[in-house]
Parts: sequence; structure tokens; C-alpha cells
Amino acid sequence: MTESTSQATSLSHGNGVSQNTLLDDYDEADVETTLSSAGNPWTPPEDLLRIAVDSDQYDDENVRYAVASNPHTPPEALVFLASDGSSDVRRMVAKHKAITESVSELLAADEDYIVRATLASNEKASTEILDTLAGDEEWLVRNAVAGNRTTATTTLDGLSTDEDYVVRGMVAVNSHTSKNVLEQLASDDNEVVRNAAQHHLSRQEPSLSR
Repeated sequence: MTESTSQATSLSHGNGVSQNTLLDDYDEADVETTLSSAGNPWTPPEDLLRIAVDSDQYDDENVRYAVASNPHTPPEALVFLASDGSSDVRRMVAKHKAITESVSELLAADEDYIVRATLASNEKASTEILDTLAGDEEWLVRNAVAGNRTTATTTLDGLSTDEDYVVRGMVAVNSHTSKNVLEQLASDDNEVVRNAAQHHLSRQEPSLSR
């Protein structure tokens, strides 16, 4: 037995390892125990990173999903999970508050439009990423951008002429939509859009008159 093998065996039996620390040898770790740690908000970020890095050792989507769902999962772990084979795992990465620009760029090109729509709803996504997603072929993605409170006014300007009335309606209720665009939408061909824009404008009038 080599020295490294001996050390791994010793650690796997808990010698010198805190109860709050994951087993170093994931080959010996019980998947159920790992799943519990992955979803536990008290699990240290460094342990969540280790689970994400070693996630290919598990044929259990639930473990990876739990890590992606954990609010304390560090950005470094999301990098690994953003390329996961499960779209459900990638969706959880897309909605994570610790998402980075590089991970956002990867998910903005995801083949699953639900992943892209989830990213478009994330208020931690950059204005540049949201502007890119505003040109997505799926209306659901564009609609998510239109409803995001952090979407830039210029991006909302472009979405105000979207071919889908649902998207235009979402622009009409976004608090960052300019008054000029609201006035245009107040004359939209679609009644739902018109009503939404007119209602938004009516709420602005008292503050504008002060």
C-alpha cells in the first residue's frame, strides 16, 4: 500500500477529520451523505466546490442539483456545473445569485431555452448578457429580459417593438421603461399592451407633477 493510499484510507475512516468536513475520498463517501452535505446551507463553500469538481464521479443528478441550488455554492463551483449534462442542473446555475459573467456567457448560448430564460430572469445577470438575450429567438427568453428589473432602458426600448405582444406588455410594466416608450405602447395594436402602458403612465403622473 502506497503512502497516499494509506492516507486516503485513514481519512475515509474519519481519523483526524471534523464531523463538519466532507470525506476527502469521494470514492468512499456515501452518496446519501454527500447529497445531504450538498444541499446543506451550512456546508463550507470549499466543500461544495470539491463536490462540484468531483461530480463526474456520481451518476446521481440529485447531488449536482443540490450543489447548484445551494445559495453558498461559490462561483468556482458553478463553472463546473454550467456544463452539466442535466438541463435541470444548468437551470439552477442560471438562477444562482453568485453567477459570474463567464458562466452567464456559457448559459446564454445553452441549447435549452428554459435555461436561457432562467438566466434572463436573474437580476445578477449583467446588462450586456441581458441585451444579448433580448435578441433570442424564443419569445419566453425575450419576455424574461423584458420583465427583469435590471434590464437597461435601451434594451427595453428595443423590446418595445417585439413581434410578440406578451413581450411588449412586459416592457409596459417594467419600472425602467422610459416615458417615451410607454406613450408609444399606449397606442399599441394590442389592447392588453395598451392598457398596461396607460396604467403605468397614470401611476407616473402624480410623481411627475410634484
